Amino acid sequence: MKFKLYNPFDYAQEDFAQLIMESWHYDLIKDGFEVRDVDSGELYISQLRQAPRGVIVSFPVTLQAGEEKTVHIQVVKRNNLKTAYRNDYVGSDRMMDLDVTSNHLRLHPPISIPRS
Repeated sequence: MKFKLYNPFDYAQEDFAQLIMESWHYDLIKDGFEVRDVDSGELYISQLRQAPRGVIVSFPVTLQAGEEKTVHIQVVKRNNLKTAYRNDYVGSDRMMDLDVTSNHLRLHPPISIPRS
């Protein structure tokens, strides 16, 4: 997947590019991806985040005045995942009751309140 980045201003800009993609892209890149500049081959450190209607790939970039860059998001299958990903271990009730200290997620037993 290729994307164009453009700085229309007459001064340099340094910020995070936020590439918003449809939800079906998640299945393609969830196991690993990399973001590269098409012309220079520069590899950008990137992060994947799920959004309400899809996914967002974020990475830091600097564009000079009037500069245009084309970046390519390429699927990379890895055994050790190097793509950053944010997991929120908070249920719909806004309670953090999952044990995330081990490789296996498990629920904590409910708290019992003695009746008097």
